[in-house]
Amino acid sequence: MQIESLSKKIIAGCHRSIAKGITLVESSLEKDRLLGEKLLANILPHTGKSQKIGISGTPGVGKST
Repeated sequence: MQIESLSKKIIAGCHRSIAKGITLVESSLEKDRLLGEKLLANILPHTGKSQKIGISGTPGVGKST
């Protein structure tokens, strides 16, 4: 996977690439984790004042809402 190409497409707003990026960042595979970190580093300068948050909890507690 070409992270630079994926990064550019995400920055351009390509929904399919955004979905691929989310899948990559959420993956538990070691190789994907490293690629996901590189992807986030590539797009971070283009995020303005956005913030990254994490929501955790046991299944069924309402994290999606």
